[in-house]
Amino acid sequence: MIGRRGELTGPLKAFLDRVPPLTGVTALPPPAMGSPRHALAVEVHLRPLLVMLVVLGATAPTPGPAAVEADIARLDAVLAAWAVRLPEAVR
Repeated sequence: MIGRRGELTGPLKAFLDRVPPLTGVTALPPPAMGSPRHALAVEVHLRPLLVMLVVLGATAPTPGPAAVEADIARLDAVLAAWAVRLPEAVR
């Protein structure tokens, strides 16, 4: 079992308690946002969930990828530019 008592909601904790170890898995939050003003939304709002995945053994690079909706057509290039900034161990 992961987490401390009261740290997670019941259904989320029940789900995460049944997830097998995630060793070797890289967890990335969805990178799309409406405008550049939302750039920190990934870090602020999804980081707690990513931390739970890390507890299960996954890797969650920080900062996460972020792209405005207009960049979706060239998402491969946006993610490649983001990946270059990651430590070699994560790539």
